[in-house]
Amino acid sequence: MKAVFCAVNSKFIHTCLAAHILINHIDKNIFDVNLWEYSINDEIDIILKNIARSNADVYIFSVYIFNVEFIKRIISKLKKINPACKIILGGPEVSFDSDAFLKNNTSADFIIIGEGELVLDKLLTAIKNDSGLDAINNIAYRQGNEIISTNKSDELISMDDIIFPYNSDNLKDFKNKIIYYESSRGCPYSCAYCMSANDKHMRYKSLAKVFNELTFFIENKVSIVKFTDRTFNADDIRAQKIWQFILDNNICTTFHFEISADILSDDSISLLNKLPLHYVQLEAGVQSAKQQTLKAVNRKTNLDKLANNLLRLTEANNMHIHTDLIAGLPYESYDDFKYSFNFVYRLNSHMIQLGFLKILKGSPMEDMVKDGGYVYDDYAPYEIIKNNWISYDEILKLKLIESLADRYYNCQSFTHILNYIIENYYKDNEFGFYEELGEFFNKNHYSDAKMSKSQLYTILDDFLMHKSISDNKTKALLSFDFLLNNSSPLPKSLYFNEITKNALYELIQNNIPTLPPEYKNLPYKQLIKHLDVYEFELNPINLKTRKTYIAFFDIKQNCMNNNKKYVILNSQRS
Repeated sequence: MKAVFCAVNSKFIHTCLAAHILINHIDKNIFDVNLWEYSINDEIDIILKNIARSNADVYIFSVYIFNVEFIKRIISKLKKINPACKIILGGPEVSFDSDAFLKNNTSADFIIIGEGELVLDKLLTAIKNDSGLDAINNIAYRQGNEIISTNKSDELISMDDIIFPYNSDNLKDFKNKIIYYESSRGCPYSCAYCMSANDKHMRYKSLAKVFNELTFFIENKVSIVKFTDRTFNADDIRAQKIWQFILDNNICTTFHFEISADILSDDSISLLNKLPLHYVQLEAGVQSAKQQTLKAVNRKTNLDKLANNLLRLTEANNMHIHTDLIAGLPYESYDDFKYSFNFVYRLNSHMIQLGFLKILKGSPMEDMVKDGGYVYDDYAPYEIIKNNWISYDEILKLKLIESLADRYYNCQSFTHILNYIIENYYKDNEFGFYEELGEFFNKNHYSDAKMSKSQLYTILDDFLMHKSISDNKTKALLSFDFLLNNSSPLPKSLYFNEITKNALYELIQNNIPTLPPEYKNLPYKQLIKHLDVYEFELNPINLKTRKTYIAFFDIKQNCMNNNKKYVILNSQRS
């Protein structure tokens, strides 16, 4: 029997860990099964053409909030093209109220409820033999006009029995993509907005298995590996052992972890601060800085400890740190959210993800909808429209602020100018800067327009002039940020004095000792192809220093190599 596992990701760079694991738990001696990956940005008709031409007997899909509507359209057309095929669905978006899903989506034949490792092969065998469905736990299926749900079993696969999905043969398929990895399943917490609140079965792979699998990534110099563990440091000692293994053995792989920052021990922080640059990334959920809100969604957080721990980590400046907020939670008004935003902004993380509450099917949040006056989208991802504490217009304002924070803060291409603006004009009101910038965007009809990076610098310069805070300092910092992060020419509003060829030659000859080693011995004609020199009226590194020359290099950074992108040139002969 022939089967096709069709994984539909949210982006091209993503991969479907569930699909890659499950396909290894199918008996290849009995079933001819292939895995094809796409994204929701691909054309449905192209996906459909490819999978339909395979003439498979069974098609399998993992369904999530980001792809459920997309997959509904695929399977509807697929069933019309090949009415005899069987369609199996699984994943969090169909595991809850699977009977209703089958009733409303007649193209699907079977749903696997919960984990699939112990179920999928048995289900394929039953389909092949046309019998035995009632003996398989944790499935729902269509039988004529009737929907049948089998026995719900708590039996779960041992984490050490999960087959590692990566090998030297398939690793090439993951080039330029993020690789996902799990060392545990379940979550010890009960956050009302999260489906993990329903999964209290915390299970861990043995450390021996984890170390063996991480060694594979390290030896193959995989670029980035994202752990899918819901709260990686729920077991602090175990987390330390894995971080220590990375410290002792890593070469150039970045490992990403989702953590609860307030439960980090001093030992964990000390260990993390020892890691070389880019060995680890951390994602820490804050969600809100209002205790009444956190209590309402069953999230126990010591905010003081969270802030102290994250500041200790960001001060080390050796890893990317990502913090999360959720707008639309109970009891948090627009003004309350300003406080939460400012609280998170001051943690100095490299990225602030401003998300919007989603009322997930089967999550405890569903029980709060009526009392909280929640209005939300009927279609996935079921995002909030308004509630008793925040209006639709205020949600729209936050949507724009989310976009601006992403464009200006999260891209890390405006670091020097933003730090200067906040410190000098918006101290203690970081939200106010993005709020006023949003008003400027709306007034000038920029909000819904596509913007190049160069335009974002020009617009910020215009905004600063509009606020009467544009001067030679802001120009120097804007220009410095642009030249550090872009290869295109400076925008016209930031043009500098040109340096004559003779002056440029003299500058470079005077500063050969200060250049990076790989440039010191290059002939002059070759050297000037790799750098651009600009004259700054004010030194952007020290705004009290006047005229400065800075050379920017087109250095291509190697694995874990933190090469300098610029050098300050001495204008006098040494």
